[in-house]
Amino acid sequence: MQETRSFHLLLSIVGLLTCIAQDNASCSICGDGKEINNPDAIFAFPGSPIVTCGELEDDGEQGRIDEQFCDTLPAIISLLCGCQPVPVTPAPVTPAPITRECPAIPAGQCNICGEGKCVGNPEAEIDFTSVDFGILRCDVLEYAGLNGGLEGFCAFVQTLVSDCECAPGVASTLAPVSPAPVTPAPFTPAPVTPA
Repeated sequence: MQETRSFHLLLSIVGLLTCIAQDNASCSICGDGKEINNPDAIFAFPGSPIVTCGELEDDGEQGRIDEQFCDTLPAIISLLCGCQPVPVTPAPVTPAPITRECPAIPAGQCNICGEGKCVGNPEAEIDFTSVDFGILRCDVLEYAGLNGGLEGFCAFVQTLVSDCECAPGVASTLAPVSPAPVTPAPFTPAPVTPA
């Protein structure tokens, strides 16, 4: 008795699948969050057209399956069509931007990257052979600028340092280091005692 009722229900579903229903919502034949894994499997019953699981899934997605049977289909076709959870692709992770701590700029000195920026690629080399300075690394240029070595050339150097990958940064919380003058102690020769 139970088999006859299931068979009649199945025949009704198959019959409805052959009709193109208008205005039906899309239907996942495997159930929400699942998809077929065996699109070439054949779904056939006497008196109904033979369809593959792939065609059946397409009919569901196109709204050609009556909504009242959509909830019943997963139990009937799950094994045959190989229903399985849809793989979830994790959202891409965007790393947090790196905030560089820029060196403190002593008053009147040159920041080769400009206001609020600092060198991101200290090992990059800049060609200054056209002005007889040779090839200089970005960290050397930055050091020279911070220590007065680019006086009169700061604006010129700033136009040439794109390879230094200057990027926004935060000002250093450390005060600029200025070397303290060293005064040598007076030299007093030690007394020499003859032997």
